Amino acid sequence: MAKVLAAQPCILGFSLPDNLMPKYNFIQSRLGTTGQEFGQMVAKFPALLTLSIDKNLAPKLDLLLEEASVPAETLIRSPQLLGYSLENRILPRYTPLPLCRTPLPLSVPL
Repeated sequence: MAKVLAAQPCILGFSLPDNLMPKYNFIQSRLGTTGQEFGQMVAKFPALLTLSIDKNLAPKLDLLLEEASVPAETLIRSPQLLGYSLENRILPRYTPLPLCRTPLPLSVPL
C-alpha cells in the first residue's frame, strides 16, 4: 500500500463509493478478477485507479478483449498495458496486424 500511495498520492483524495469502487467493480466485471488480483494489479500499476472508466478503461478493454482477443489473464498480469494511449500507441500497432494475420504480442511492451 505504501508503494501505491507513494506513486499516486492523489488516491487519498478519491471517494471510495464514487471513484474507487466503480473502478474495482468495472475491472472485476470485465476481467473476472478477484479482490487479490485487483490488489496485485494496483500494486503493479497504481495509476490504474486514476484512469477514467468511460474515457480510458472501457475503450481499451473493448479493443483488447473483444477485437484483439487478448486474454484477460494477460491484462491482469500486465496492467500497465491499460496505461498506454489508445490512439497513439495501441491502435497504430493493432490496426495493421489483422492484415498480416499476426496476433497482438503483449508479452513485450507495445
